[in-house]
Amino acid sequence: MCSNNFIAEYAPIVFQFLPICLIYTGTSILALFVYRMEAVIVHRSEKSRIRKCIVYLKYLFIVSIVVVLAFTVLIYPDLKYQKDYKLKMEQRFGTFQPYMWCDNCFFFNFDSILFQWFFRVAAVAVVLGTTSATLALFQTIKCINSVNIQLSAKTKTIHRNFLVSLVIANSTDNMLNDTCYFEEPFDFMIIHYIALSLSAIVYGIAFFVLIFKTPKHFSKYRNYLAAHIFSGFLLDFVMGVLWKVTIVLPVPIMCSNTFVSEYAPNVFQLLPACFAYTGASAISLFVYRMEAVIVHRSEQSVIRKVVKYVKYAFYVNIVIVLLLTILIYSDLKNQKEYKMKMEVRFGTFKPYMWCDNCFFCNFDSNTFRIFFYAAGCAVVLGGLTGGIAFHVTVKALKSVSLRLTAKTRAIHRNYLLSLSLAAAVHVICILVPLLGFLSAINVLISLSQFRYFPFILALVIQEHGAASTVIMFLTNNLLRNALKKMFFCEELIPTVENSNNNRSTFVT
Repeated sequence: MCSNNFIAEYAPIVFQFLPICLIYTGTSILALFVYRMEAVIVHRSEKSRIRKCIVYLKYLFIVSIVVVLAFTVLIYPDLKYQKDYKLKMEQRFGTFQPYMWCDNCFFFNFDSILFQWFFRVAAVAVVLGTTSATLALFQTIKCINSVNIQLSAKTKTIHRNFLVSLVIANSTDNMLNDTCYFEEPFDFMIIHYIALSLSAIVYGIAFFVLIFKTPKHFSKYRNYLAAHIFSGFLLDFVMGVLWKVTIVLPVPIMCSNTFVSEYAPNVFQLLPACFAYTGASAISLFVYRMEAVIVHRSEQSVIRKVVKYVKYAFYVNIVIVLLLTILIYSDLKNQKEYKMKMEVRFGTFKPYMWCDNCFFCNFDSNTFRIFFYAAGCAVVLGGLTGGIAFHVTVKALKSVSLRLTAKTRAIHRNYLLSLSLAAAVHVICILVPLLGFLSAINVLISLSQFRYFPFILALVIQEHGAASTVIMFLTNNLLRNALKKMFFCEELIPTVENSNNNRSTFVT
């Protein structure tokens, strides 16, 4: 990036004003959405839980932008002193023009850990701001459409018009440059957007039912479920919106074609965090179900302690995986030599494959291999924790010494069955596609003749969270009845949970 105006020699300093401007823009947009929400909600007598959630997210957004501003100051040396980095880039891109060595020209120095963290924190701020604004938009639409709101039809129309105008004004679209852009098969694109739309509907209904249609005594378990379902939504957003990976075999290279494609290696680093969140939330659900049953037993189980220790080992392993995720950045970003090696193996690359939006899993790197093994170990520990907790729960429910009625046992079994089926979807839809992709790299390369093979693998991983959510809601009696209540205006079927005669045997 080069500047050519009267303050060009201070270009790195001027660049530091950009995050401030972008933060101001994002803050003002968020303020507009929140203002529109408050302007409508002020006419409602009841308080909304989602309104409090927006307030907390807004505060987190403000905290994150303060951190971004601090990093903006700290990255100045990485922008100003780039002689070594420019020498490295000159080897990669060819001889520079003389003016490129001046201070008015500089790169994004992703070799700097500080700059990488600046980028990541900025991305977190974007996600928090977008989530807050989206929730405010959802709450505003919900309130406007409510029959309880004390507004005339004309006033509601005015509110809708303001809201539509605001949404359209803040809709933007960015594209890659022509060199790195590549055409996606039209049928793939259609399937991708249909799947993304269906997932959005599934998550929207799931969160609505959990927040507004479930009994209050279900709140604690509901929070665990909401956290787990949100992990699926987060993975869907990262894979389907931010990354949107395309794999065109026989070259097993992962290419991105979105508005942040030039930062594809950074986006890829978010995936282990998403998978870790999914695994941790699933384990928490199994442990919670175990504790909910064991609490009715007088004796303490040794295997219960084993679950606790294995769970802690899993968390330690997750921390190691996340640290290695940071360390593998250079193996994802700087792949010129590795791509040359792969080109010899698979044939001439298309021009866009040499850009940063396309990269391989670099198994020539020891750091990447250790990362892969640590991730595998985390999967084993997580599966072991969930499996043992499941075993303890089943054993406890079959115990004759358990002080629960037959009806309450049946409810516990239903919750456990629903959770187990949802977890099975996670395991099958993550591990099988990953193993399929790794096999395609090594032994099943002939399957590249089936053009949908890599696309299906990526789509299954991306949308497995929505599939798991559907399975959970269809197999959990309370959630299924809540869905019926929402769609058919029926009352929840009375259960032992809300029976005055069984207050001591609440199932949450």
